[in-house]
This record gives sequence, structure tokens and C-alpha cells, in this order.
Amino acid sequence: FKIIERMSGGEKIEGIGVSIAAICDHNRQSIVSSVRLKDWAGKPLAGDLSKHFKTKCLVMNDAACAAIGEAKYGAGKGNKIVVYITVGTGINGACITDGELNKSDGNIQFGHQIIYPNGKYWKYCGQNGCLEAYASGLAFEEKYGLKPEDCKDKNMWNDFTYDLSIGIVNIIH
Repeated sequence: FKIIERMSGGEKIEGIGVSIAAICDHNRQSIVSSVRLKDWAGKPLAGDLSKHFKTKCLVMNDAACAAIGEAKYGAGKGNKIVVYITVGTGINGACITDGELNKSDGNIQFGHQIIYPNGKYWKYCGQNGCLEAYASGLAFEEKYGLKPEDCKDKNMWNDFTYDLSIGIVNIIH
């Protein structure tokens, strides 16, 4: 609460938006699950913030928030369908159709689609062969022993992006 209070500079807070790397329950405005925020699952995040600050609060998956922003103000502006894909520690995304977020998006988890049915086990979702096990930032570090932002080797990038391209084609089709 202290960070929000400090950021407001003493001004009345009109509303709070929380963009978070998690699967969210849009009806309950809470976190269902998160690989990196396990202790937050089931907590009434929006309710707690609304109660404390006496204002409205909306909790949404970070990729869904980014997709809405991109569709409304960015490169997707004016397009009927916008598919937004995030590639970072994990892989996620969302679809915007006619300016509206598809209801399940932000909870689709693009990174957990299977690209190799007998592929390697990915401890974050418990599946074998998911896209994230091959094309996420964590997978890059595991495979090459360095952070993606530190890699200058074109051959590594060509190898790495091959698996990502399989996932993108699956999303499009």
C-alpha cells in the first residue's frame, strides 16, 4: 500500500489498475495462479486494494493489458484482429477482436502449447514439449548458459527462434 500512497503524492486516487504476470479470475478480480507469485493465488487483490484506497480496482493479466494498449494506441490501432505475443521469462499473449479482449485471453498461456509431443519436460507447467521449454528467456538461459540480452551469436538466435516460429504459426492458424 505504501508504494501506491507514495506514488499518488497525496492526491485522491481515482482508480487502480494491476497488470500482473498471472492467470486471473476476471469475475473475482483475483489471481488464480502464477509461476512467480505462488503465494498470491486466491488472494482478493482487487478487493483489498479497493477497500484500502476506497476506489475501484481492476486486476488483469499483463499480456492482456499490453494487447489492449497495442490494439488501441500502438501498431494494432485500426485493425480488426490483433494478436499480441510476449516473449520474456515466459511466453504469453492475447487476442483483440473488434477492439475487445477475447474473454479468456490473458489466461490462454500461449507458451504452454505443445510443439514437440515427446519433448523435454518443463517444470513450470508440468508438460513435455511446450513452447516455453524451447523459446522463452528461461529456456534460452538453460540451453546456452547466458541471458538472451547478452547473446550476440547469430547462429544461436537462428536456432532459438526456429522453435518460437513454430509456436507463432500455431497461434496464427
